[in-house]
Amino acid sequence: MDDILTELTGTILKVQLNRPVKKNAMTGAMYATLADVFKDANASDRVRVVLWHGAGDCFCSGNDVEDFLKNPPGPGQSPQESLMQALLDFDKPLVVAVDGKSTISCRRGTSARPTSIQLCAGNRVCDGASWAI
Repeated sequence: MDDILTELTGTILKVQLNRPVKKNAMTGAMYATLADVFKDANASDRVRVVLWHGAGDCFCSGNDVEDFLKNPPGPGQSPQESLMQALLDFDKPLVVAVDGKSTISCRRGTSARPTSIQLCAGNRVCDGASWAI
């Protein structure tokens, strides 16, 4: 079973974390794969929007601690940093379907490229959330 599944339907790229038994806990390999997926999607004229979600009842429980103890980041850019950079460079709409509790962090956008986030709990928009595309 692949830990990251992708499916392009029309101009929508669906990206799924696929480790439901582990609550989609992220391994180093998953970070690296996701970085490549977002870089490729950003460069593709076929992709207009990305929908990112997790299999099962949890978007992502965080890092897979066992994997990180076995494979600690080495010198150079870590897989985690690669994914964060790919997300910061991503210029297309990104919709993240979060099931359950989650923490999201981001950097503030510029006037040319504003950053806004919509957090959803279940199927309702949380108070005070805003979004823009």
